[in-house]
Amino acid sequence: MTILVCVCALLAAAAPCPGCFSFVVGKDASADGCVIVAHNEDDGPPQIVNHHKVPRRTHPRGATVKLRNGGAVEQVQQTWAYLWSEMPGMRFSDSYVNEWGVTVTSDNCPSREDKPEISEGGIGYMLRRLVAERAPTAREGVLLAGRLVERFGYIDSGRQWSGLTCVTERKIEPRPDLPFSVVPNRKLSVSDAMQILRHDKKNETPAVPPDSRLVCALCSGGTQTSFVTQMRRDLRRDVGIVYWVCLASPRTSFYVPFHFGITDFPAGWRLESERPTRAYYDRKVQAPFAANPLEAFWTFSNFRDRVAGKGHAAVKAARKRALDLERHAMELQEPVEQAARQLYETDRPAAARLLENYSKGVYLASLEAMGAILAEE
Repeated sequence: MTILVCVCALLAAAAPCPGCFSFVVGKDASADGCVIVAHNEDDGPPQIVNHHKVPRRTHPRGATVKLRNGGAVEQVQQTWAYLWSEMPGMRFSDSYVNEWGVTVTSDNCPSREDKPEISEGGIGYMLRRLVAERAPTAREGVLLAGRLVERFGYIDSGRQWSGLTCVTERKIEPRPDLPFSVVPNRKLSVSDAMQILRHDKKNETPAVPPDSRLVCALCSGGTQTSFVTQMRRDLRRDVGIVYWVCLASPRTSFYVPFHFGITDFPAGWRLESERPTRAYYDRKVQAPFAANPLEAFWTFSNFRDRVAGKGHAAVKAARKRALDLERHAMELQEPVEQAARQLYETDRPAAARLLENYSKGVYLASLEAMGAILAEE
């Protein structure tokens, strides 16, 4: 059983921070036999993150997909439904989970190539979306990405040791040539994956030379969103695929579960589709805290800054409250999913509403917890 740590799912992510962080837990290494994909998306502010559920779509014969730099790709007859984490204005920071469980995300992985061969302006932003829209398996997604990069060229040119030490019994010395995968010291759960993504202090890992460049937090101040995708093959995909996602840094945030069977994310998870100015970003995140369910990103980001300003005790309190809330959500998950599976046999819209209400309940509980934490002196 293996856990693949710091996986570059697709080439690179352009970010001014040191880079994003991802890992994959194989089905034989997970506590319930599911596949887990976990990711922290690190990008320097000002940013905003929106979430969408995009349905299946059919396209006319001869249609094309325009690439951002002028090229075009032949459109397929049908594209798959997917969940989309959108960062407006960023070319390499969006993530996707499609209806088959294919998860597409990126880590910063600079190439040594300084003179890439580019055709028709190359491909960058649309590469991830095309994989999400067209690939029913991860293998086919990798092959598709390879064909597109070979055809157009890619228009873009990492914190591994800390992650490995969280899950392995074998001592691993910090060095440049770290192993690609390790056998974990226990079978890992979704909750374990969240805690790895929350790793934020050097003293949470074994003692190493303080000047080591390989030691760094997995959760940085630049983490704008974080997710854990839970994929279970023994359940219908609308129920078996669960996207646990938080906004802002997971060290002070709450993971909210969204099943693939939802019709869409709550309205507050979709704001303006434009990267904010620095002045507007600062004004929103530095304002007095108000838990506004219609402004998810700004509420989570404002809470992060307020908690950070109150010091370590507040951060610790936020993490404890998040763990309690997430534990309760996981306790409710099985009965909710059982009821949804039964409803799918007779009333699919009612099943979707049940899953959406479960997500909204966890979301609203997280907002209530934020207000309670900041009210404590």
